[in-house]
Amino acid sequence: MSTALSRSIALASSLFSLAAGAEQVQIMGDYKVHYNAFNSTFLSQAVATQYGLTRSKLQGVINIAVQKPAAGKDVPVTANLRGLVKNDIGQGKELEIREIKDGQAIYYIASFSHGDNEKLDFEIAVQGEGRGEVKILKFSQLFFAD
Repeated sequence: MSTALSRSIALASSLFSLAAGAEQVQIMGDYKVHYNAFNSTFLSQAVATQYGLTRSKLQGVINIAVQKPAAGKDVPVTANLRGLVKNDIGQGKELEIREIKDGQAIYYIASFSHGDNEKLDFEIAVQGEGRGEVKILKFSQLFFAD
């Protein structure tokens, strides 16, 4: 394996597994949706630069991967995703979700602002493989300035 390829794979997996303890999974029809949200300061500067993300104590990142069972294992699939993040008084902002393909891995990232000790509500519309029923992923998370 080339050094550039192994570095790229390491960066991608660090982005997805970074907050492994905070990763969650929801079954949505035929799909498994893995998601986590974390403060961008958990990313190294190299990873942030690689993916065009800003490292800041008041900036968060959401990371989503959609998988479908095939031949006895879960395989990554493309999806249409739209998302909104709201604070506790209902002010919302649309997430600019970007697709990242790195080898066989496919995942989606977006950044968002947050305050210290702020609970945010996320609502992500997920349409697996760009067709079929749209499912809604909802979760809340508390963020702190690191």
